[in-house]
Amino acid sequence: MTIYSPGKGWPMIKFDAVHKRFPNGTTAVDNLSLEMPEGGITVLVGSSGCGKTTTLRMINRMVDPTSGIIRVASRDILEADAAELRRGIGYVIQQSGLFPHRTVLDNIATVPLLLGWGRKKARARASELLETVGLTADAGKRYPHQLSGGQQQRVGVARALAADELPLALPLIMTGLRLALIQVVATATIAAYVSFGGLGRYVFDGLAQRDLVQVLGGAVLVAVIAVVLDLALAGLQRALFRHRHHAAH
Repeated sequence: MTIYSPGKGWPMIKFDAVHKRFPNGTTAVDNLSLEMPEGGITVLVGSSGCGKTTTLRMINRMVDPTSGIIRVASRDILEADAAELRRGIGYVIQQSGLFPHRTVLDNIATVPLLLGWGRKKARARASELLETVGLTADAGKRYPHQLSGGQQQRVGVARALAADELPLALPLIMTGLRLALIQVVATATIAAYVSFGGLGRYVFDGLAQRDLVQVLGGAVLVAVIAVVLDLALAGLQRALFRHRHHAAH
């Protein structure tokens, strides 16, 4: 996991040798120390399962660290009331729409079962898709909360494809692509700033200098890029639906 944290303020959030080990033996965060300065933007970048979501969830005690200290505004979070702590933190959670009371394999098999597939066939298809999205067979026995945020997203994609019928999966796939596109544009803007500047530098330098005109100018350009790409995907989606409609008649 790579951490980029520009900013000149004092540490608003601080991790000091933080570990998180789950009861099943999985180490999600190992000896993490970092400071997130006030007025800065901190970005956690890494592969699926490297501990990004767990790190964020520990800040407001949705998950407590196994060891180490996390401070928010210089206060050890374990000394604070969890509800009071959360009320003071704005938090946007990662959602994948999975059923929390069902295993990953059963989540993927949901639509085939609703379509009348036999349980054996539905679970076989789910197992096949687990491999397709890069998850192990062991992951199929787990529940959604036992997976990383990125892994949950993969399960969501697998569930959308499980019925193996384009008319059913297409709306979910296209919606997912359009949402992912917005995230990619935003991530690319941040990555450009981290790597070599570009439009991202225009936006973030404006933030650092509190130059509203510069920030809005850069943000509008980013938004235009995202909207144009989204409209292109929306047009492709309508064209595919029209093709499907004509083929059906």
